[in-house]
Amino acid sequence: MVQHSTDQLDQTSTQSPSIITGGIVGGLLMLPVLALSYMGSRIAELPSVADDFFAFIRDLLPGDLITFGIDTMIAIIEFLDLGRVDDAAKQGEQAMAYLMVLGVGIVFGALLYVALRGQKRSNVLIISAGVGVILGVAMAFISENEMIIVNLLNPEEFTLADGLWVGGLFTIFGAGLGWVYTNLMQLPLPGQVETPAPDAEKPVGQPVSVQEAAGSSLAPVTASKIDRRQFLVRVGGATATLTVVGAGLGNLLQDDGSGGVAVASSNDQEEAIAEATPEATPEAGSTPAPESTAEATPEATPTEIADDLPNKDASLKPAAGTRPEYTPLDDHYRIDISTRPPRIGEQEWALLINGLVEERTVMTLADLRSYEAVDQFVTLSCISNRLAGDLISTTRWTGVPLVRLLDEWNVQPEANYMRITAADGFDEYVSLDLIRNDERIMLAYEWDGKPLKEKHGFPLRIYIPDHYGMKQPKWIIGIEMVADWDEGYWVRRGWSDTAIVRTVSVVDTVATDEVYEEDGQMFVPVGGIAYAGARGISKVEVSVDDGEWVETQLRDPLSELTWVIWRYDWPFEEGRHTFRVRTYDGTGAMQTLDTNGVRPNGATGIHSLAASV
Repeated sequence: MVQHSTDQLDQTSTQSPSIITGGIVGGLLMLPVLALSYMGSRIAELPSVADDFFAFIRDLLPGDLITFGIDTMIAIIEFLDLGRVDDAAKQGEQAMAYLMVLGVGIVFGALLYVALRGQKRSNVLIISAGVGVILGVAMAFISENEMIIVNLLNPEEFTLADGLWVGGLFTIFGAGLGWVYTNLMQLPLPGQVETPAPDAEKPVGQPVSVQEAAGSSLAPVTASKIDRRQFLVRVGGATATLTVVGAGLGNLLQDDGSGGVAVASSNDQEEAIAEATPEATPEAGSTPAPESTAEATPEATPTEIADDLPNKDASLKPAAGTRPEYTPLDDHYRIDISTRPPRIGEQEWALLINGLVEERTVMTLADLRSYEAVDQFVTLSCISNRLAGDLISTTRWTGVPLVRLLDEWNVQPEANYMRITAADGFDEYVSLDLIRNDERIMLAYEWDGKPLKEKHGFPLRIYIPDHYGMKQPKWIIGIEMVADWDEGYWVRRGWSDTAIVRTVSVVDTVATDEVYEEDGQMFVPVGGIAYAGARGISKVEVSVDDGEWVETQLRDPLSELTWVIWRYDWPFEEGRHTFRVRTYDGTGAMQTLDTNGVRPNGATGIHSLAASV
């Protein structure tokens, strides 16, 4: 093995690694940091630096910029036809979270390699490790501030283990940058490696082993057979291996977000809840509340759901291709501010009611389940849903009317609103007068007869008729009674302060494969939905090729709170045609005909669909 002399080392170190090389190395080393952080968050619920950093940046950005990002993402998803908007958007957010931290690694690597120029080799590791420590402290501070709080009585603290985990990852990252730098300084540039003379003792034509051709993997990186480019390739291979292993283990062990994970609470936490309100914790010897898991109840099939709906005997059959009247749980849209849903165990969760009350109250899921349950079929829509978008779904909600709880909470006369806080940092205000005048407003803990799925707000969310989802927090952990209204999370970012559902109608399908004949006339079924919140739908009309408006048939809705399925059997005419739709709410008011985007009050306008028949 050929060793470099001191003179040779000095000769190869005359050109410091470039800023581009620093960026490449920073990116390569950040990949396993992200993978290990992801794995730790799944296995031991340690902080996920990517998710925390994304939340930190998200909360710093102005509302207009966030809205621009949302609109751009949705436009790209629709243009590229990437599937369901909510799923694709959530994957996009997760990708952005990791790319953000990857960008931090690239920038730090590039800047560090500039700063290390001219430094003595003995100082390189000290400086780079110190930079890693500083970055680790900053990331640990961010993670501490972005922690998910699942219990306001005894909030989980950012532990020493959390800090050491985050700080350690980035300290190793910084030290790795320095280690690579020192090795690069000892290696020649590409093209400067001399081809070693043939081994005199080896017969000509005898095959050369892989180890002899490329150098043993255990040999020092200063061997003359390797240059800087080859060394970086080796570094890339090592980081890729660590990244795949870490991400693979994280994926293998991750929960699918389909249900509340039962996480045993500590004795200290149980005692804190019991001390606050003895009645909030089940008595010893009593039957514990059932754990909420996705496996507890099998997912109902579409046929089973249809057989159990209140309008199963409705005479009108939806046109083929109309979206399902009742949305399977796995297909219900999910839009929220979190890259990953908060993981909350039933045993560690408690709802704290405080503020302008005579005495604070704490409730568990068992307490809420002790009230007579109310079921409501509900359509929920996102204010970001575009005309004919898929950010709207219908399912059965189960919970307790909020008005039944107000008197028991001993709300003081000066209280006019409740501020609802969610585990992901979301907050919103609800008028107490609105609650007192509408028994349909509920605290819901089940969808489709099953505990809320983790991704849909386990263990508790609120339902408020006639409002978009932006006003309806999930993962609720606290309710504070206050005297004055204030702006909630999305209102502070420039969205509607009322978020009242806009009346809309959509053409879902022109069922050209379902053409039928009746009395010598061919008909093509056309169908879709109409929705006006709790106001209901009184009439839907269709116009073909800008012709007269013709009233359609309406299917009996699942409830007064759901969308309505409409159908129009159009007399067949061969060619390409455009079908437009408009609707009237339950009061007889026609929907807004003007075209408006989603911001700030929700999309409006006439929807149309062109089809060749």
